[in-house]
Amino acid sequence: MTSTLAEPIRVGNADKQGRCKLSKGRALPVASARLRIWNGERTYYDRKQPVDPDGDGSVFTVTGLPAGPAMVQSWFYDDAGNELCGAYHIYTRRQGTTTQGTHRRMR
Repeated sequence: MTSTLAEPIRVGNADKQGRCKLSKGRALPVASARLRIWNGERTYYDRKQPVDPDGDGSVFTVTGLPAGPAMVQSWFYDDAGNELCGAYHIYTRRQGTTTQGTHRRMR
């Protein structure tokens, strides 16, 4: 699935050169999150799940990934299923360790 988000989301007014002066924003109306992990034509993981409206992220538990390179992509959706944006940060934690891997945290 290809993202339909054509322009980055910006908050504030643009100056004459088109640069945006950021101001304090407001929370996006995120209702669900999606995480996809793939390499080439092979998709290893692709799930969408509801997001806690009072939370600060979404946690995905991914198992069975093969060794080697992979691409990671994320999406946030509103109640109507419209794509809002992707995650700013993705944190990982390898299962069975106390440092960061198999968990994908989307903010």
